[in-house]
Amino acid sequence: MRVWNPTEEKVNTQIQGSWFSFQPGQFKNMDESKADFIRMNRKGTGLVVLPPQFDPFSDQFIENYEKTEEGKQVLLDKKEEGIRGLIEFHMEIVKNNQVSLRNDLAIKSPAADHVKLAALNASAGEIESMRLVAKYKGKASDSAAKKVDAIESLMDQIGPVTV
Repeated sequence: MRVWNPTEEKVNTQIQGSWFSFQPGQFKNMDESKADFIRMNRKGTGLVVLPPQFDPFSDQFIENYEKTEEGKQVLLDKKEEGIRGLIEFHMEIVKNNQVSLRNDLAIKSPAADHVKLAALNASAGEIESMRLVAKYKGKASDSAAKKVDAIESLMDQIGPVTV
């Protein structure tokens, strides 16, 4: 199976006891069990498993599939899936830490500004999660905005639709 890192981040992850490193944009061929593990347990890394048409070791492989319109669309969808997984994972870290920390601070210091105190006490990992969410959230919404613009343009060309 072909695994892809569609993000701009280097990904180091453990899969079934072995460590793997993926450079930004890198493709790797992996056995099916490792690909399934990534699909089920490593969504938060941004890694995605591509369909067999991209895997040169598959009997369904199509040469230059990534250059076809269908292949380009699959890659675009998979990139969005990877970025969405990365955002959701890191957003959950931010939410959990900030909410828990604010609640703890509210109990300890009811008169204090809990938002500022939570920000001051944010860990390096939490700050990195915030950085990644901020970086990729715009990219995910850019894709949706482009899709809306394309639909609106097509609807303008089609003209009024009556029911």
